[in-house]
Amino acid sequence: MRILLLSIIIIFFLNISVVTSSNRQWDSKDTSLLIIRVIDLGQTLNIKKHPGYYEMNPLLGRHPNDLQIYNYFIGLLILDQLNNKFSPNWLHNIWENVQIYFENCCITNNTKIGLEVKFFN
Repeated sequence: MRILLLSIIIIFFLNISVVTSSNRQWDSKDTSLLIIRVIDLGQTLNIKKHPGYYEMNPLLGRHPNDLQIYNYFIGLLILDQLNNKFSPNWLHNIWENVQIYFENCCITNNTKIGLEVKFFN
């Protein structure tokens, strides 16, 4: 639990430092994307406790293990960092809007089928 919380705090401050170093101000959309990624991570880890349910993300496969899930979400956070650092504002805005939309759809669907946000068994 401590490692996960420490990781989230480090990622949060890395996001802020990358955004500010690229002359882009940290805003509520940056915070929203980070928060919903963490929520989706917790729900994705929790899906294993629900027999008959499976992951619908084709990049993860139907029954990913914890390492695959963590690697996937770390990869997303790295892509967010690269987008914040190197993309022009118009592309950054499109990336964030699309990512927030799809993450929100996933979280909503997961909530409707009864998945909770749990990082540990």
